[in-house]
Amino acid sequence: MSVSASTASTSTGLGISAAQLTTLASGLGRPDETEALRRHVADLEQTAMNLRLQLQERTEELDAARTTNRKLMAELNRAPARRDSLPR
Repeated sequence: MSVSASTASTSTGLGISAAQLTTLASGLGRPDETEALRRHVADLEQTAMNLRLQLQERTEELDAARTTNRKLMAELNRAPARRDSLPR
């Protein structure tokens, strides 16, 4: 008896179809595990998208703060020196 015939005989005796054996042998796991993994991947993709949007918003806020800081520093540097008003 060949190995494939032995496998077919064993799988038939155990009630496992050739398709199920192929799926298990390929490492894909059971169909319910595959669906759970697909849902998990979809959740992770959504989380990644949300984080990208948050990063974009914070980057825009940081850019605005930097622009304001540059303007304020330029204004401070243009103002006449007031050495008399500085605390000693």
